[in-house]
Amino acid sequence: METLKKIAKVKLLIVVIFSYSNICCQRIEGNSYELISFDNKKIQIRIRLDYVNEKMIIGYEKKDSVCIKAFKDLKEDIKVIDNKFILIHFKTSGGTGVRNEKIILISANNDKLLIAFDIFSLYKSEFKYTYNPSIDSLHLYDEKEIDSISISHIITEEGINKFKVSEFCKTISKYEKNKNLEVENIYELLFDSNNKIFYNIKDTLRGEYVIINTYNNEKKKVFNEEIFPAIKFKNNEYFFIESRWYEVGRDNYLIDHSYSCN
Repeated sequence: METLKKIAKVKLLIVVIFSYSNICCQRIEGNSYELISFDNKKIQIRIRLDYVNEKMIIGYEKKDSVCIKAFKDLKEDIKVIDNKFILIHFKTSGGTGVRNEKIILISANNDKLLIAFDIFSLYKSEFKYTYNPSIDSLHLYDEKEIDSISISHIITEEGINKFKVSEFCKTISKYEKNKNLEVENIYELLFDSNNKIFYNIKDTLRGEYVIINTYNNEKKKVFNEEIFPAIKFKNNEYFFIESRWYEVGRDNYLIDHSYSCN
């Protein structure tokens, strides 16, 4: 009888552990938010946070959806702005020794979700040594870098939406003193009523670029001095091209901010 009790306890323990593991490994949270679309419809936007698969799924009823990949966690509570926008500030994947955060702004028009902007709000790195001692045999590699963005929403007397952006950049290099800097900049993001986005500059692309998406697929595109709405900060620039945001990378790369859920 005592043996049967022990077996029953073990079985119960296994069931409890399995159930807990199941809950842990499927951690998904979701909330709905009410917006007024640009075509004056009252709509529901549902946001699901999938911590296991590291993505955020944003759904407009059953009409449209976008997925934000490399999602780690919310940095702060999701905000509804002026009944037309949803502001999401979240932590995203970075490399070893790197911390990244992003801010995206969502709206809707004609049964479609729109990304009004998609920017990095924090890049922070600190490297004290390399994993390969032969590269840094003299221990000269000691550097910290931070590039942070804070955003505040403004509505003018005419009822126009704007965003004030404060940027702080700082680099501290122990051995390469010429890299050391500390800079603060202020920008204003204006609303583009045609594209339903925010930008602070109209900028030109010229020459051949390699476009890469989140699946590491590459293609080349030649630009002939076309002018596009853009968001330009000290260390980052984003172009809005054919209804999509692209981040400018090194060596003439454009990183496609793809929002496909496939």
